Amino acid sequence: MSPLKREFNREPNMNGRRILANCLIVVVSTLLSFSVAALDRDLLVCSVCHGADLQGNKNTEAPNIAVLPSWYIRQQLHSYQREWRGAKVKDKSGQEMRTIALSLTDEHIQNIVEKIAHLNDAMNKKTLYEKTIHKEISHKETSHKEAIDEEVKSLATNIKSFNEMPTDLLSQGKKLYQQCSACHGSDGLGREVVKAPPLVHQPMWYLKKQLNNYQAGIRGYHEQDSSGQQMTSIAQGIRSQDDIDAVVTFIKTL
Repeated sequence: MSPLKREFNREPNMNGRRILANCLIVVVSTLLSFSVAALDRDLLVCSVCHGADLQGNKNTEAPNIAVLPSWYIRQQLHSYQREWRGAKVKDKSGQEMRTIALSLTDEHIQNIVEKIAHLNDAMNKKTLYEKTIHKEISHKETSHKEAIDEEVKSLATNIKSFNEMPTDLLSQGKKLYQQCSACHGSDGLGREVVKAPPLVHQPMWYLKKQLNNYQAGIRGYHEQDSSGQQMTSIAQGIRSQDDIDAVVTFIKTL
């Protein structure tokens, strides 16, 4: 018997689990994609910048809105309409978003937040599934741990552990996040009562950009935007880009 054939026969169970996991991922992803494809015109307009699945697009500097709660999406669309956001010359993506927001009626906004709420629920289920797969595979005893680890990373790319990050960076980020947790929660899931959005599931580049925008007065500049001005005060207390990198890195471990 050839070495390749012996190797294959020695691990039929692992191969079977791998095939099953991949099939399940495809099914979940297909269902999620279908839910987006079936969206009405309003969300199709959103997808131009935020991506086909509304999970963000770095090229257009658009955040992941599929995971944002309805109250926050409504709040931000109204902020654009009131020129609390997107009125600064240097805020190109904000200006584009403001143009879109001004074209929306209250009925359009209500439709958008309801549709995204369904996506939010689907995304939460997908994330829970990926974490479950990660947990199950990581507890399997196998001589092919490196191959399994690579597979886990491809199945659950959003999952990070403290061991994957530099200790000093995480330590500094954890310290800085203490002031953030008062509003955004220790879990980073946000708190509606203080108008603080969830931070988890947002890409690092977007979180960094928003902190820089607050520091530069591109966001949180309007005197009537109390939560924005509060966030400006917090952001200006972060002294360096290294500290911004640290706190954003820590957020991705939540």
